[in-house]
Amino acid sequence: MENQKCPLCDLVASFKSVHSPYGRLFSCKECSDFFIDSASESYLLEIPEVTRTEARNKLIELAKSSRNGQLLVIREPRNDEIHGDGHGAAKLRMLTEWKSRSE
Repeated sequence: MENQKCPLCDLVASFKSVHSPYGRLFSCKECSDFFIDSASESYLLEIPEVTRTEARNKLIELAKSSRNGQLLVIREPRNDEIHGDGHGAAKLRMLTEWKSRSE
């Protein structure tokens, strides 16, 4: 396991790189355990500060609310899950879901 700043709370957290899908499985003392794909982690760094803080706070709360045997997954949506064009309706850039740790 390696260490870096948690993409959600900025505390030092350990992570393991995952390659299918590409991302990182984090273990953070503040946020709990979660997976974030590389597209979502990059997106969090790109958005304006006020929006980033709001998004990160929501993601921290979601991660903390994971039940035993579950893992919060933060990922880029698949093509069939995108419902906005970015103009009249917001384009979806991240999804969250819980997966069983046995998957």
